[in-house]
Amino acid sequence: MPLEVKEMIVPFYGQCIRISNGKIAAEIAVDKGPRIFSFGEENGENLFCSVQGDTSKKEEFHYYGGHRVSLALGENQIFYPDNDPVIYKVSPSGASFIPPCRENGLQIAMEIQMDEVMADMMVIHSVTNTSKERICTAVWSATMLNTGGIEILPQNKESGDLAELPDQVLAFWPGSRMKDPRLSFGEQDMYIFVSAEKSEKKDLTFGINNTSGWAAYVRENHIFVKRYVHNAQGCYPNHNCSFRTTVSDEFLEMGSYSPLYWIEPGETIRHVENFSLFSSSTRLETIDDSHVKMFLDSMQ
Repeated sequence: MPLEVKEMIVPFYGQCIRISNGKIAAEIAVDKGPRIFSFGEENGENLFCSVQGDTSKKEEFHYYGGHRVSLALGENQIFYPDNDPVIYKVSPSGASFIPPCRENGLQIAMEIQMDEVMADMMVIHSVTNTSKERICTAVWSATMLNTGGIEILPQNKESGDLAELPDQVLAFWPGSRMKDPRLSFGEQDMYIFVSAEKSEKKDLTFGINNTSGWAAYVRENHIFVKRYVHNAQGCYPNHNCSFRTTVSDEFLEMGSYSPLYWIEPGETIRHVENFSLFSSSTRLETIDDSHVKMFLDSMQ
């Protein structure tokens, strides 16, 4: 079916844009955000975590859930409040969304382009420097998903001359434990696994230099895959991590970063992610490298 883009009203989120192609659908809040608060199969379950708490204080950041775009200024993660209405423009391939400009002169934007046939969606995040000063920043895009699944991250595998050098970074945020039972490593050093099925009181947050540029989340018979380009020559925030994940009792968050850039006045940087959704008639019952590889290969 042709791509459908329409306006709608959703309780709590208010005015929204719905983009669908008959296979997948995404719903984006424009009364506040922009937030992709819903993503999944057409008329199916929302895979994204939706948080609908008290949002009366508009000057504070709120976890609405879903997918958002933010910034990493140097080594600092900026949780900008995104509680104001968004300017949006519908296009034949999707829609674009522009929230109010930040106080420091950085203008964030998000554009969504959905494939007309495949269960794929491209999310283009951009930041424009409207100030008169150079600013060092990276784009940080984060996706919050419902618990009850397993996140799969690839381990780096360098070859040739690079095989003699360190190839993996594993950075933990304060309060996270290396022995957290939700975190495990494949016996063949192929994957890192994060379980969002086990309940723990403390959040686990860590980052990796994900040179493969992908991550997957398997929940029941759905597989959500996020892809982006890791720039081997780029310098990333958080000890050079291009990917960050957080798991809590309420959600699992998959986040990726662009490299750090010095943005001149008037310049724009972009960070692109691709979302793909697969379904399987069988479930991933055994969490080890060999079984996971066969399961993922069957999704191709």
